[in-house]
Amino acid sequence: MLALALIPLTGMAHPGVQSAAEGDPSGASEPWHTSEETSALTRAAELGEPVEVLSQRSETSQVFANPEGDFTEDVYATAQWVR
Repeated sequence: MLALALIPLTGMAHPGVQSAAEGDPSGASEPWHTSEETSALTRAAELGEPVEVLSQRSETSQVFANPEGDFTEDVYATAQWVR
């Protein structure tokens, strides 16, 4: 049996991605996104459905850009993919 957890990632820093508050003297609180995350957000808005951010996939999780402009991470108890 698989366990599934949905974790919204809005406002959370992704590994290797600097938030605007850390790198922007204006102190803006919106996160900076990688080009793939930005593309996925744009595509999700166009399609009206979630789009996977493949660079964020691990053996036990995957991240989706949602049409609303946020992210959702699906986390599994066991490996689903092999790298």
